[in-house]
Amino acid sequence: DQGMLMTASEEAFRALEYTPTYLPLHLQIAELLIKNGLVQEAALKYSLVGQLYRLRGEPERAVEVFKQAATVSPMDLGIRARLLELLIEQRKWDEAVEEQVDLARIHYQMGALDQARQTYLDALNIAKKSSTNSYWSYQILAQLAEIDFSRLEWRQALRYYEQMLSL
Repeated sequence: DQGMLMTASEEAFRALEYTPTYLPLHLQIAELLIKNGLVQEAALKYSLVGQLYRLRGEPERAVEVFKQAATVSPMDLGIRARLLELLIEQRKWDEAVEEQVDLARIHYQMGALDQARQTYLDALNIAKKSSTNSYWSYQILAQLAEIDFSRLEWRQALRYYEQMLSL
């Protein structure tokens, strides 16, 4: 609170000597890393802690930590893939669809249209299990149509628009 980040970091690392398996301490260290401008290291720390929570049989806590990691490093596809895997394992379909759509948007922004298209198709399959199936299906079909339209695959884009109309 007083802005003495180096001192706080030293104290946290000293505490690790006594309780190396206390995961909330590792999360505190990740927050200190962010405050010190070490975002990539913090994302790695969050990812490792998330994996440990998963191994300990605490999947809900693992999801929370992976969400923090995805917030810190939104373009890290590995973190997002692990988060998506956990959400699917827990049958949290709405959250899984949302994460899959976010992943597809990242691919789209990076200009990887084929990967974005495939990721949207995967999201469409997950959306079938979702409680808000029609909402997600409509949104995903619109994105698929846009991708196919930009790739001059007009017939396929037209099929997606027709599916949207039927929804």
